[in-house]
Amino acid sequence: YWESLELPAKRQFYREPLDDYWEYGPRLTLGKSYGHNSELSVSYEISERDYDHEELRSAVGDPLPDTRRKSIQQEARLAWKHHWDANNRWGTTTRLIARQSEDNGSGYFDYTKLQAGEQLLFHTKNWDLSAEARVARYDYPVQTVSATDLAKRRSTELAFDLRCERRVASFLKIFVEYERERVFSNLEFEQYVVATVKGGLNWMF
Repeated sequence: YWESLELPAKRQFYREPLDDYWEYGPRLTLGKSYGHNSELSVSYEISERDYDHEELRSAVGDPLPDTRRKSIQQEARLAWKHHWDANNRWGTTTRLIARQSEDNGSGYFDYTKLQAGEQLLFHTKNWDLSAEARVARYDYPVQTVSATDLAKRRSTELAFDLRCERRVASFLKIFVEYERERVFSNLEFEQYVVATVKGGLNWMF
């Protein structure tokens, strides 16, 4: 068994109209290693996000002057990494995530997120192949679709990733990767589909 306690802090910069913020808070992880480099771990994190200038909003989305938005985020994770053979050729990684975010005002920015993901890995001396699928559900308890449609805002994200990496020399690997993401939402402007293909070199010194 093992455990770790982290105290991460980060500063995020954005272009307007998005606002910069600080985020900080502790993260506790407990884990157990077993078998062929396999591992099961659970973690809990609570963090505060402080925005530089962004104002709070009322329950109907109106900005509230002379206020500054903050949020408290709690996240629990379960990760199971398992190698299915002694040579570590085949492996899977299962991830489950639950997150809750609450603002310091009306709750307009509050949301909950549930996510599940599965990754399949195949490894040899010269090849690394992986395939991953993820699904995430977002629910907003205060935000509505519009002033005339009082259904609560919600969305579902689906993502797929395929990657192939080949060692061509002791210091050089080439790779190609395909990613596809789709968002379903009851807000029309929030829905989209995007696919990307990329390739490159990994040069190891």
